[in-house]
Amino acid sequence: MVYTCHYESQLGGILLAADEIGLTGLWFDGQKYFARELPAERTEKEMPILTETKRWLDIYFTGTEPEYALEVCNAVLDVWQPTPENKAIINLPVTVELSMPHVYASQIEYMSENMKYRENVILSQHPHNDRGCGVADSELGLLAGADRVEGTLFGNGERTGNVDVVTLAMNMFAQGVDPELDFSDMPHICEVYEACTGMKVDERSPYSGALVFAAFSGSHQDAIAKGMHWRDEKDPNRWTVPYLPIDPKDVGREYESDVI
Repeated sequence: MVYTCHYESQLGGILLAADEIGLTGLWFDGQKYFARELPAERTEKEMPILTETKRWLDIYFTGTEPEYALEVCNAVLDVWQPTPENKAIINLPVTVELSMPHVYASQIEYMSENMKYRENVILSQHPHNDRGCGVADSELGLLAGADRVEGTLFGNGERTGNVDVVTLAMNMFAQGVDPELDFSDMPHICEVYEACTGMKVDERSPYSGALVFAAFSGSHQDAIAKGMHWRDEKDPNRWTVPYLPIDPKDVGREYESDVI
């Protein structure tokens, strides 16, 4: 994959000391070199990298005027000329959450409906979690037309982290949508993550925390016990137990009924 990125909005002016016209000239010159001049300088052996999937990142998308963001992305696509066999990835990040999730979803929808070569573009999201809304941003963005989400295990990443792909994927799983990610042995995944990063998975982290399938309230314990009994007798093929959004066995866990 070949990766390029661009600062737009006021941030681009701050970091690169240029207005919209100057910024556009900077990225356009770079893309022309990348798409037309660079291949002429490479040997035949070096050429395959230039035909791989190209990824464009609008670094400060949520802080950019939608019309200008669309203009830039469409111009990039005009240079790249994506095809069904060689699609382009247009990445629209929530670099810093500047608004509520439904606003980001509206921005995604606008881009999806007005982007050139849309059938040959993989519209991608890269949500961060500065307002604690990374999962909501991702879910609403997918409903609004995005095709792809970039995230991290347990929300690791810059500042407050990127969107937690564990929570995002398991939310889909809980609603009957296969996320095509295997979290059937969550305790082992947590163990490897903690060993590799030196960080800890919070005890109340959704789906993965040590206390997720433990009930301390007596009324909750009673409802869960009755729900388990009813399910065993009446409907073992569906998960309808109160207070437990999924069967703990789906992630390699057990319900902890005796925690007091």
